[in-house]
Amino acid sequence: DDIFSEYHVLVDSFLRVLLWLGDDNMVGQKCNYSGGSRDMIHQKCQSLLMQSTCPSHSGNHATLGSKLHGTTQHLLSGGESDLIGALRAVLLYGPDGTSKPIPADAERLRDNCMKKDEKDRANLLMKLIVDSLVALIGNNDSDAMTTSFLSSRFVGEILTIPLLTWKLSPSAYARCLYTAGT
Repeated sequence: DDIFSEYHVLVDSFLRVLLWLGDDNMVGQKCNYSGGSRDMIHQKCQSLLMQSTCPSHSGNHATLGSKLHGTTQHLLSGGESDLIGALRAVLLYGPDGTSKPIPADAERLRDNCMKKDEKDRANLLMKLIVDSLVALIGNNDSDAMTTSFLSSRFVGEILTIPLLTWKLSPSAYARCLYTAGT
């Protein structure tokens, strides 16, 4: 269990470097490495990891419900690099894609409706996404349309998840409510 926690922290750190987020205490500050090829790598990583449109929502919306389970399995199996879609899939259906969005005994379980390790992983991913959005909003060089689309996706796909505050710890979404300097 500890090795998986260490692994997730390492992956989180790696993604923070790719997205120029620095460590957890540096969010909103510009990283001190940029220029040339680094800018191109950052832009490509940003476009792959924080997609402004949900890949599973393209096409006919009438068939979306029938595609949802397959899309969830695709995201969870590593077939997609979209962080917002991956977080949504994990929070709705669990890491293996078999859980129900609202467990039958949710009222009794409350904060324990997700296992601790699953909640820890979801917390890391939520913090990474929120930090990325905060950094994009605070960056004057960011494309305003992309930032708007990402913010809309976050609200529509993450903040509407049933039992969200039971599935995440308050520290995971605290930056949604408070950002440095405001």
